[in-house]
Amino acid sequence: MSKKSGLIVVSLLIGMMSGLLLNRFPQTRSARAQNAAQPNQVLVQGHGRAVSRLAPPGEQISLIPSTTPQRSFTVVPAGKKFVLTDVMYQAQVSVHQSVPVNIGNANLSAGKHDILFQFIVDPMKSDQVHLCSGYVIPAGNSLVAWTGYGPEPEQYVSIAVTGYLVDQ
Repeated sequence: MSKKSGLIVVSLLIGMMSGLLLNRFPQTRSARAQNAAQPNQVLVQGHGRAVSRLAPPGEQISLIPSTTPQRSFTVVPAGKKFVLTDVMYQAQVSVHQSVPVNIGNANLSAGKHDILFQFIVDPMKSDQVHLCSGYVIPAGNSLVAWTGYGPEPEQYVSIAVTGYLVDQ
């Protein structure tokens, strides 16, 4: 009886290990397939916030490449451009009135910034913005977020972004 129990335990362990390995393998393979199809395109995710009454250009959004997650950046590296494709936002508890949020492109060293688009965040609201073609942030520039001066100060909107880092 103990011989059968031992075989069952070993079989279960082998099955679990195989399942874990197979669960991880397709993700790795699909990421490699994507990079093989377009080797100069790297998936990038980022996070930041818009703070009410913070003067433009606001706060830089931190960007994290999927190939080197330990090396985040706020300024697009030389020879690259960042293509913004998706924005998700979440009103924090501090938001108690409608807050206009600007997503922009800034060249902080030159003191210049442009608004790419704007959306209104209401209290307790979260939503997504999907861009069909994406906005391009060139090398040396940053993706930034800020609000207008109208809302009361110290209201925070969390922002998450997705896009691609590509060669120029």
